[in-house]
Amino acid sequence: DSAAAAALFTTLPSFSGGTLSFALVAHRFGEATFNITDTSVSPVVSYRLLSIQVSPVNDPPSFTLAPSIEMEEDEGRWAGMAVVSISAGPLEDALQQVSFSMHVDATPAELFSQPPTLLQNGSLSFTVAPGLFGIAHFMFSASDD
Repeated sequence: DSAAAAALFTTLPSFSGGTLSFALVAHRFGEATFNITDTSVSPVVSYRLLSIQVSPVNDPPSFTLAPSIEMEEDEGRWAGMAVVSISAGPLEDALQQVSFSMHVDATPAELFSQPPTLLQNGSLSFTVAPGLFGIAHFMFSASDD
């Protein structure tokens, strides 16, 4: 039907020289059915039914990192948002749950007295060991259902 086709295609399907061409609307899925008329062998006209099924795709989640964290020696505990603008993806992905994993590479290795913890809402917390200073590189990755 024309409503299903309008929702799926920016350029409706067409045949030319035996080649089917069409352009899809981004992040849409569903099925549309078309009646194809072949007039290449005149005066005989043949009709065919063409169904195009567009399957959903699991788009990757996305997120933005908050600005770098800078602390003074002996400042102790830090807590705040490290991951923001968390999105499971467009349309059909929006209801999926996003989960994070984190890898920390700290120099010196004993930089933290309380190791970094990342909650699923993007909140990060850690405590720097007294008398220590250094650099920690945090690597975050996101996945969804």
